[in-house]
Amino acid sequence: MAFQRDIELFNQLKEQNPKVRVGDLGCGRGKLSGAWGFDLRPHDGVDVLCNLDRFPWPLKDNSLDLLLFNNVIEHMLDIVTTMEEIHRVVKQEGLVVIRTPHFSHPESFRDPTHRWHLTWESLDYFQAGNEKLGLYADFSFRVLHKELIFGSGVKGLVGRLLAKLSVRRYEKYYCHCYPSNGLYFQLQVIK
Repeated sequence: MAFQRDIELFNQLKEQNPKVRVGDLGCGRGKLSGAWGFDLRPHDGVDVLCNLDRFPWPLKDNSLDLLLFNNVIEHMLDIVTTMEEIHRVVKQEGLVVIRTPHFSHPESFRDPTHRWHLTWESLDYFQAGNEKLGLYADFSFRVLHKELIFGSGVKGLVGRLLAKLSVRRYEKYYCHCYPSNGLYFQLQVIK
């Protein structure tokens, strides 16, 4: 099942452009309705079978207005090349949504296929205007929204409050006591 936030974003884009093209990469069984679904496995709703670790992906340059990458980036062999491929297939000023478990959450380590355990700053290396840009990549994204996702209950509330005070301090000192469920990034392609 697609995330409600993705459905709302898709509907918003569709109002502006009825021919909006959306790719749901690594969609599994939960492809966003109206999107092109890409996955390694032939689940219901998957339109294109492909291994996302093999480049180039079966998409033309600048072919998508929105790319959904929900709980996929942590599985990839090479994050830098993956981000470069995302940049290639999404149009100028197109949107990219990336969700991933936060490194402090047990789910980040529970799945034996997770290769990466990401932090609040992991995608800063691809952010326009960031001092880290250029260390690994010659392409960039604008960060429109970045969020730590917390569960309900006391631990989620405390974690949310601590992160609001300082995300860096939260990740350094408190995240293992009050883990975040995940990270949400909304990026805009800059070409």
